[in-house]
Amino acid sequence: MEDISGKDLAWFFGQWLYRAGSPALEGGWRYNAAAKKIEIELAEVQLGAVYRLPLEVAVRGAGGVAASIARIEMTAARQSFEIPAESEPAAVELDPNTWVLMDAHFTKR
Repeated sequence: MEDISGKDLAWFFGQWLYRAGSPALEGGWRYNAAAKKIEIELAEVQLGAVYRLPLEVAVRGAGGVAASIARIEMTAARQSFEIPAESEPAAVELDPNTWVLMDAHFTKR
């Protein structure tokens, strides 16, 4: 896999194959109208070491249609992210395609 991708995947195998458990995330989002951005706060709350988590975030407009998908990456126990947005979204969804095995609680704040 590393030969084909050209990437070092030791982190991936270390956390998903050689470690018990799975990540647990808590967080939320809010829209900052003055700055025209979505502000996201996430925290890994599972016991043990922090996971490296490449994640997708769906920004949904009226009717629940995904207006865009942003990609973020958790590399610390607590992180904040910003996504530009001209107007307040109807919803923001963490990992909309369920790519990551995790327990996540993510709400509007």
